[in-house]
Amino acid sequence: VYEALAIAYSQKKDFERAARILNEARRRLPIYHAALTGKLAVVLYGQNKKQEALRELEAAQSQARAEFLPESKAVLLR
Repeated sequence: VYEALAIAYSQKKDFERAARILNEARRRLPIYHAALTGKLAVVLYGQNKKQEALRELEAAQSQARAEFLPESKAVLLR
């Protein structure tokens, strides 16, 4: 649900709300932290916050190695 909401807000160019949704999802679903961080980085990049997106990705690298979702591994590639 969080991902669908974030995508909907991103498509409407409401990046602030999409980022808030993804941050809440990371707080509530810590087992998906890296996967959600990858999606958050895309939203931040859309806001032209490239440095912040990079920091988020770098901070989630160790978690990405531990998570089993394919989306989590994308954090290592971005």
